[in-house]
Amino acid sequence: MIAVCPEVLAGLPTPREPVELRDGRVVDVAGNCYDEMFEKGIKCCLDEMAGKSIDLAILQSRSPSCGVNQVYDRNFSGQKVAGSGLFAQKLKELGYHVVDVEDIKQLEGK
Repeated sequence: MIAVCPEVLAGLPTPREPVELRDGRVVDVAGNCYDEMFEKGIKCCLDEMAGKSIDLAILQSRSPSCGVNQVYDRNFSGQKVAGSGLFAQKLKELGYHVVDVEDIKQLEGK
């Protein structure tokens, strides 16, 4: 098992202010752009995964990086919409099997 978090690897603090995907950009409520940091975090995760046999990626729900099935609505309203975070999208493009952590019970046959 490999545990990675693109947002932490990008140097974002924990906890951190919310960011959402808006018009193809990663922004906070004030409109500050985090695109470069998110791209850096995704690259760091992919570097960490390189050369390893990864059968499954279990990703955090609704995250702008890792959301598999849903993300927040891009308006900081707390509403959820169908969509994927940037890291989840990249993993799917690369052919990885990704699962939302909240859906893990499906793997257990429940």
